[in-house]
Amino acid sequence: MGLILKNHNTVSEPLRSSFMADDKKTTSGVSHRKLVESDSTKLCEYMMPKIKKHHINEENYLRRKALLEALAKSGLVTDACKSPYPRADKTRKGNYAEVLLAEYLQETTDTKMPLYRLQFNTNPDQAMKGDDVLLFDLDSTPVRIIVGEAKFRKVAVGDAVQEAIEGLTRAQNNIVPISLLFVADTLRVTGNNDYADRVEECALLITQGKAETDYVGLLMSDNKASTVVDANTTNSLHNLLMISVSMQSPETVVKEAFDKLEEEYERI
Repeated sequence: MGLILKNHNTVSEPLRSSFMADDKKTTSGVSHRKLVESDSTKLCEYMMPKIKKHHINEENYLRRKALLEALAKSGLVTDACKSPYPRADKTRKGNYAEVLLAEYLQETTDTKMPLYRLQFNTNPDQAMKGDDVLLFDLDSTPVRIIVGEAKFRKVAVGDAVQEAIEGLTRAQNNIVPISLLFVADTLRVTGNNDYADRVEECALLITQGKAETDYVGLLMSDNKASTVVDANTTNSLHNLLMISVSMQSPETVVKEAFDKLEEEYERI
């Protein structure tokens, strides 16, 4: 396994206290970090600003709030300044798991996410296509890329693990991650030309065998998440790591975070 996560105790608070962690191997011998919820209040404290950041940048958030306030004073109701967060239950769950995976990997590796792709979703209630998580360490030798696939299930089932691995396998078969050029093009549009060039160059480095790509699957579910990941992970993918996130009530955790963000947005 090429990817080695830093010790869970090195991550920032309140994320560190949100979970108990254990590193193990699945039945098939794949590296597996088991996260078990230990403090849902601290997890919500950590995740709310992260979810917000992934869905809308601060400047646009403040502008949208100002427009919402002006429209409210005029007695007008319009979708022009609708919430940046999904209200569809399925999308909320998928986005939460995606954000958690992205942030946890950034906390436990030297990779960074150069673009928060959910900010560019024109319909927040629909899931975005492409790689769930795409992270880069452009200063390592060789350059390192992480492709991540996150799954949420109210009840842990083997199909979710298999779907995650199938998605990562497709990414490996594509050789160059499907979202890589989207990231580069969008960075260029937003004025980050140097970063865009470096990300784009990764496509060449990958095809030349000069970049290392790791694959991480995450299952966020109930208390059986770890057991299901252990039993259903296949050892057929290069540089695969699995993360299980076990919670007493995963649906409640997601609903609480998004509901609080909606209340914050609508509060004038």
